[in-house]
Amino acid sequence: ESEHEKVKGTLSYRVQVLKDINMADRLVKPEKLTLFFHLISASNLPAMDRTGLCDPYFDIFVGDKTAKSAVKKANRDPFYNEYFEFNMESQFEELILTCMDHDVMSKNDEMGAIVVPLVRVQQLEVMEKELPLINHTHAAGGNGVVNV
Repeated sequence: ESEHEKVKGTLSYRVQVLKDINMADRLVKPEKLTLFFHLISASNLPAMDRTGLCDPYFDIFVGDKTAKSAVKKANRDPFYNEYFEFNMESQFEELILTCMDHDVMSKNDEMGAIVVPLVRVQQLEVMEKELPLINHTHAAGGNGVVNV
């Protein structure tokens, strides 16, 4: 395992993809899909500040759409319980979650990221997982987990 791919936390989440079943629209428009995303929690995130803590939040991307979770101050094991909804053109898109450390006096630091190929999510199925947060920078400590 290279330093680039070091596990830096775990994410717990729930995701569901629903198809628009309006038959009249199917004849005119491409298939419409809605992604429901529930960011539950993260754990064992790396220490990013001199205090041995971090101020984590998530940037969330689906295609060209973006959202941002709340910042959880001084917390390596944040609980979010936040819900997001995205309209999608295709189930071949990816859900990208980038864990960031919020800094007041300097640029926010990336702690790691998770990519979830949405083609793996069956329509109407609720997928709930804990995933490792892969480090893309050189943060110290922590092998975090994110619950979505």
